[in-house]
Amino acid sequence: MYKLLIVLLGLMTVAAAGNFDTYGEVKSALEDGKNLSLVIDFSECDNKPDMQLELIIRPNNFKIYPEVITFYIDGLALNNPSFPNIPVYEHTQYVIKRNAILRVLGSDVIEVWGSILSADRTKILRQVNKPIVCKLGKAANLYD
Repeated sequence: MYKLLIVLLGLMTVAAAGNFDTYGEVKSALEDGKNLSLVIDFSECDNKPDMQLELIIRPNNFKIYPEVITFYIDGLALNNPSFPNIPVYEHTQYVIKRNAILRVLGSDVIEVWGSILSADRTKILRQVNKPIVCKLGKAANLYD
């Protein structure tokens, strides 16, 4: 009986988790104070990176503008595939945009911009000049 109760509680938790597929849903969730996790399968994105990569992150800070939501992930990395065994500082910006801004048919998108700097942040080693564009609800999913 106890095991059945744990399984049922686990199923209720999964069922209660929200999936936010549009700019409006993401904005409402953030305004309601939800903590969101972002999952991106870059193989489904436009202008995808050369390497196979899936990303799962839980950003802490968001900026909400009328048509755009942004957040950043920064940190020191010791295992960046482009710079093995060299400490580098990674800076990645994520921009969630309404469909109307980009005129992309069918869904809102998230753009991913990034740069890799020397560990002391004095030199840019690599920079994304064209964003990786992922459709919300397909390649990029936000959950609470």
